[in-house]
Amino acid sequence: MSLDFARLTKRPPSFSGKSGGCSIPAIVASKQVMDRLSNSVLLKRLLSSLLVLHVFFLSSVAVLAQSMGQEQIQEKNELNSMKSEMSDIKSTIDKTVNSLNDLAGQMSRQPDNEVHLIVKESRLEVVPGKFVAGLTYNGKFPGPTIRAREGAPLRVVLHNQSHRQTSLTFHGLLLPQSVSGLPHKNGGAVNPGQTYVYQFVPGQTGTFWYHPQVNHLYQKTMGLYGALVVEPATPHHNYDRDYVLMFSQVAARSDQTDKANPGKPNEAGLQSLRIGSKELTDVFYLINGMTGSSIQPIELRKGERIRLRLVNASAQVIPLSLTGHKLEVVSINGSDALEPHVFRDTLTLNPSDRVDADFTADNPGVWSLASEIPEQASNQGIFPGGIACVVRYLEFQAEQQ
Repeated sequence: MSLDFARLTKRPPSFSGKSGGCSIPAIVASKQVMDRLSNSVLLKRLLSSLLVLHVFFLSSVAVLAQSMGQEQIQEKNELNSMKSEMSDIKSTIDKTVNSLNDLAGQMSRQPDNEVHLIVKESRLEVVPGKFVAGLTYNGKFPGPTIRAREGAPLRVVLHNQSHRQTSLTFHGLLLPQSVSGLPHKNGGAVNPGQTYVYQFVPGQTGTFWYHPQVNHLYQKTMGLYGALVVEPATPHHNYDRDYVLMFSQVAARSDQTDKANPGKPNEAGLQSLRIGSKELTDVFYLINGMTGSSIQPIELRKGERIRLRLVNASAQVIPLSLTGHKLEVVSINGSDALEPHVFRDTLTLNPSDRVDADFTADNPGVWSLASEIPEQASNQGIFPGGIACVVRYLEFQAEQQ
């Protein structure tokens, strides 16, 4: 088979653009159109993709907004719930405060402190083998310490179970006539078997004491006395320990025991605590009804602040000394607590004196709080005895053991 070179080399028809032919510009134009169409399709696809992304973005934003909205709604609901709970709590607090106010009102109309004092004859062993007969409050010598609060009603009920008439006064307190005035048959004079009520509101603070009125004053020397401490309405203690010390004296015979029954008081030998009887030979000086080594020691720790409430219920002047320390006198017989304080190593207590004295425990050891008069600081010249109390640091005691 032979090739037709003439045919092969024949000039192709020109693209003149005339009918029956296709020129090059037409082809180029067609290509441009196709490119534009292709670009248009890509653009549409791109726009479609962007539209899908936009819709997705809007949907995500809507979902996020919806989620945040739900959280905000939940937080708002929780906040409203907390507000409701706070309102309930406030309502409860208001009701509680109102109840407390009502209770305070009731308490202001009723005594918040009631004390019963029972007067009766008693036999007391002031020292081993030495007994005296006297009168006591509640079987104690001295009587119980009454603690009250400034502005709070106090009710003291006196029961006379003795065989003699008695009365009561609150030494140092400024009270109405109906409470602390001279006793008479219609008020204040309590006969055997009777009961009498003393009700008042203390308006002063400090250390006071109670005992029979002046027309029954001899009963004080027989043992009828006790301390009364009135604390401030708003407590503001500047001390760590508080001791009440009442000083007194008693007299007794030397033959106080029954020889047939050693240790048992001899009824015939029991004598009154009254001072001045010619038959009473032995005089004993006491702190809180005890003498010498029987007195409860004052115990403390280094650095503590100690308050001593000193009451002289005896008929003697007592020069009282605390070794190793200085006493700061806070009050004497109800003196103004704002007065300048003085410091002493020895205090002189006159009969019926009341002294509040503080000191700082800054000198560890074993010390004494005692009278400077030998007869008062011993039992008939025998020491230890009388008004002599041990002051003991607990740390020092532990070191000695």
